[in-house]
Amino acid sequence: MLSNSIFKITFLFLHKPFSFMRSASYTSMCRNKMQEIKLIYEAAVSAVNGQNLIQANVRLEKNKLIIRDQTVLIKNNVYLIGFGKAVLGMAVEIEAMFRPQRLKGILSVPFGSVGILKPQFNKNSEIEIRECARNNLPDEASCQNTQLIQNFVKHCTKDDVVLVLISGGGSACLSSPKSPLSLEDKLKTIKLLVQSGANIKELNKVRKKLSDVKGGQLAEIVYPATLVSLIISDIVGDPLQDIASGPTVLNEDLWSDARDIVIKYGLQNKVSKSVMTILSHETPHQDTKYFENVHNHIIGNNRAALLGAKWKAESLGFQTVILSSDIEGLGDDICRGYVD
Repeated sequence: MLSNSIFKITFLFLHKPFSFMRSASYTSMCRNKMQEIKLIYEAAVSAVNGQNLIQANVRLEKNKLIIRDQTVLIKNNVYLIGFGKAVLGMAVEIEAMFRPQRLKGILSVPFGSVGILKPQFNKNSEIEIRECARNNLPDEASCQNTQLIQNFVKHCTKDDVVLVLISGGGSACLSSPKSPLSLEDKLKTIKLLVQSGANIKELNKVRKKLSDVKGGQLAEIVYPATLVSLIISDIVGDPLQDIASGPTVLNEDLWSDARDIVIKYGLQNKVSKSVMTILSHETPHQDTKYFENVHNHIIGNNRAALLGAKWKAESLGFQTVILSSDIEGLGDDICRGYVD
């Protein structure tokens, strides 16, 4: 879907004058154009590659971890956790940055993503990599990984630093249904909402209410340690509270929001009783003290990919214009709309 969309949009919005004369060189010219389009696409992908983003945005100077213009002092232990499709590449660079110190950590990543990057980790790496979330859906492995992550960080002290790597797919790789809810009940609820037309913000409000880690609850577990999250956004507009359902972000939802969404779509008698019990339970607002030492950084997003494509296109002689970084929808529909 991504490659298809980028190729089509590139053809529409990049302009490099050339003649369409029917000649023996026409086929060769078209072939060259396709090669250029491929190079532009690859530049866009490279711009949001996890390893490249860490190299560009994070550095370590003695006992100072510097993320762009923010400095975090390292006084004691540094721990690493991560969840999502791109966190392996991010972790490779973070581990290399801290050598010869051995970082301890746990990464929860989608099935099938370990093979290529695993050899790039330190031979004696203490970062545990665990796969889960087949078909981009939370499963029992996701829940097991999340429990391990919770246990790993819950004893951190105020002088420790916990680095949290987050990317697309993070919500499926970090899953802990609130007791007594089963994973099946939670998945059924989300599926019913999707089928009823609920939007992503509504889905995330419900996900957070049914979870023990989403909606800032991971930050509560990490407290009183300093938490630094490095995020690759997969949502237009980069809303922190919605990326992976905001596990490190203060949840400002009203306690009744999630319940009202289920009622809005007439699902209160279709979801399990456990779901409605949890959604109907009045919960206090989160204490802001848990977020005093939380620092969330978006280091990559779709605009970074667009800028990477723009730079490459211009180096090839194209005149480029970025119309927007807020376009949403299927590539076919978007392109057709601009053509029309």
